[in-house]
Amino acid sequence: MTVSVLIPVRNGEGFICEALRSILAQTYRNIEVIVINDGSTDYTAELITKYFPSVILLNQRASGQAAALNSGILHSTGEFIALLDSDDVADPKRLEIQLEYLKENPNAVFCFSDRFNLYSDGSKLTRVFPREMKTILDLLRYNFVTRSTVMIRRSCLTSGIYFDEEITGNDDWLMWLKLLCRGDAIYITKPLVNYRIHDKNISKTRPKRLVHHCWVKLRMLEKLCEEESIRDILRSRWMSAWVMYKLSTVFYGKLGEWIFSKLIRLEEEVFRIIDRANKSHTQKIFRAKDF
Repeated sequence: MTVSVLIPVRNGEGFICEALRSILAQTYRNIEVIVINDGSTDYTAELITKYFPSVILLNQRASGQAAALNSGILHSTGEFIALLDSDDVADPKRLEIQLEYLKENPNAVFCFSDRFNLYSDGSKLTRVFPREMKTILDLLRYNFVTRSTVMIRRSCLTSGIYFDEEITGNDDWLMWLKLLCRGDAIYITKPLVNYRIHDKNISKTRPKRLVHHCWVKLRMLEKLCEEESIRDILRSRWMSAWVMYKLSTVFYGKLGEWIFSKLIRLEEEVFRIIDRANKSHTQKIFRAKDF
């Protein structure tokens, strides 16, 4: 079985070589490595061409990570698709371990693992998976899946399953939710990736306002709901959410806090609607045996 490893990159000359070396050193050897160069203006493409001739390099105009990953999926041929950010480093046995779990669990559409946070001084800290996170409703509240640790079963990437290019910075979150509507997920307790922490992390540079965070989640909920009856219910909340969102960005102090609290209550109400009307939440996130 072939595993396609997709690595989107933009101006990643400082870390891309280490990321590629970690993939090419995997104990599982039947792989194809695809780097999607998202409009880099540094020497990223030149480094890959010179030092990694076996790697497939796709060049595109700067279109964002979601578009880069979609392009990589389109050009890949593997039965399984593994993701890695260009500044992260994979454990040598990552692909071997993940592939074994997906082969043993045919109902699982994807698997992910814990990670080490790798800091600039060389120190590491394990990110512990929240034990209470077990269903799609838990994932709706908090994106606890690290993209660089994910491996997806290719057969599940059908019927509109792709990275959404409209939700900047949260496209992977929506992808996990879509996949979990199709089957189960497996969480592997062993950290299989060193996740690099530095000033250029997308997760650190994208907007951090909690109001925007709630607004994005409401948009994801709308995209997830395919049944017309659920959409009708959501539309009646949509204008209320939009008004609250706008007001909370204008008013500050106690009034702004009150508006924000109303928005959070609205979000919880939408979760309950999904819980009642959409049976896909019965899919589970299984915890793999400890190593």
